[in-house]
Amino acid sequence: MVLSKGQSFAFAEKNNCNLGVNPTYFSFKSYDFHMKFVLSVVDSVERLPHSEDERQAIDEFNEKLVNAGQRLLAVGIDAPSQSAVFDFRNGQAIVAEGPLIESDEIIAGFWVIEVENLDIARALAAEGSKSCNRKIELRPLLG
Repeated sequence: MVLSKGQSFAFAEKNNCNLGVNPTYFSFKSYDFHMKFVLSVVDSVERLPHSEDERQAIDEFNEKLVNAGQRLLAVGIDAPSQSAVFDFRNGQAIVAEGPLIESDEIIAGFWVIEVENLDIARALAAEGSKSCNRKIELRPLLG
């Protein structure tokens, strides 16, 4: 179900509509604006380079997002070995070189998009996965 302008998640809950999201996570009253999502590109630690066909497909996907006014940001992220984790929760700075979590899969980049509804975001996540030949994790941005 796609909510019409002015309909709220409360309306959807009352009418037993499955939106695929937990409406308690959102703090808005009506659905008369666009939602923002992050599409994270999941890659292996080896980070094999994209093929020429993949690079072209990614460029075309980016162009589509820009032309539709849906892309807010698109970036790649350096390897986890280049990261550092900062923790100042106990009043003392602790810095750990390297990733927060060791894993065989990493976030290699992401898109931030703004679209009308979750269905469009899901379709774009699938298209992004196809274009870069990588898994995509779709998550709504809050606030």
